[in-house]
Amino acid sequence: MLVAADGVNSRVRRQYLSDARVVDTGARCVYGKTLLTDETLALVPPTLFDGFTAVIGGGTVGMASALVRFRERPEHAAARLVPGLPVTAVADYLMWAVTAPPERFGLPDERLLAQDPVALHRLARDAIAGWHPDLRALVDHAEVAETFVVRINTSQPVPAWPAGRITLMGDAIHAMSPAGGSGANTALTDASVLRRELAAAARGDKAVPDAVAAYEQRMREYGFAAVAAAGQNLTTMWARRHPVLAGIARLFQHGR
Repeated sequence: MLVAADGVNSRVRRQYLSDARVVDTGARCVYGKTLLTDETLALVPPTLFDGFTAVIGGGTVGMASALVRFRERPEHAAARLVPGLPVTAVADYLMWAVTAPPERFGLPDERLLAQDPVALHRLARDAIAGWHPDLRALVDHAEVAETFVVRINTSQPVPAWPAGRITLMGDAIHAMSPAGGSGANTALTDASVLRRELAAAARGDKAVPDAVAAYEQRMREYGFAAVAAAGQNLTTMWARRHPVLAGIARLFQHGR
């Protein structure tokens, strides 16, 4: 069977579920990564140690951030679980994401999305130029080469479709705003539920299409609930500073 995990621009989805819609929220997000050292940890606001945090600036700029501190380094876990598996070493870091409409970054959309990491890092720094010096310093200390930009899209709920030997997971079927901080975990839930159902089919407990149908039924429920929650978070976040953008976010949340 074919499992489409090819992201928000999934070619499989476009062919298999031609009515499934992904809409542009109008937001653009410049992502960055700052390694956690004694120097940068001293700059991290206490709130960030409690979990995923959104910082709302004046006007239309926001910054989402979260600490990524591994209980076990990925390369060590890989060596323990699957000896010989090549995994890139990753140190603890702060994830930050500066979000704004494209015009706030000072470039038309097509040019913004084509910028290289150095230019994108500069745009992120400029967007928060008037913010607290500690937040600016965290962005200044970023691993510049790992800066990238994404268009924030969100999926609309899809009615049930006949199950077969093709299915989808992750952003390919339920892309969502990062305002919920749950996109990756929802995709991992997809993988876990689908694995369990396919294992049952492999044991002969059920036919493959029935296993896929059971997975898809559950995935549509929790997946699009996560999409709705992320959309609500985006609406609430912008409503605090910009009622017009909040109205736009509500329109996208309800697919209008």
